[in-house]
Amino acid sequence: MTSLANLRQGHPDVSKHMTAQQTIEVLLSSPATSAWLKSALESALLRDPVDAANDAEALASLLVARFEEMTGQAPAQDQTRH
Repeated sequence: MTSLANLRQGHPDVSKHMTAQQTIEVLLSSPATSAWLKSALESALLRDPVDAANDAEALASLLVARFEEMTGQAPAQDQTRH
């Protein structure tokens, strides 16, 4: 699964020295961020942070498992962040 450190390294507009809030703000304003991720972030920010984080972890696990079933391999780090 992609960690915040990996996201900060892999996104062209994100610095490793940013806080989580700064990273969110940059991702929401960046043209390099997918519309899906922007929508998910905007939705998550309106929710209880614990519930949003738990649901995001469940979704990420499910998407990784689906990828593995479809391809027969574990996703590379770059593939898990999209």
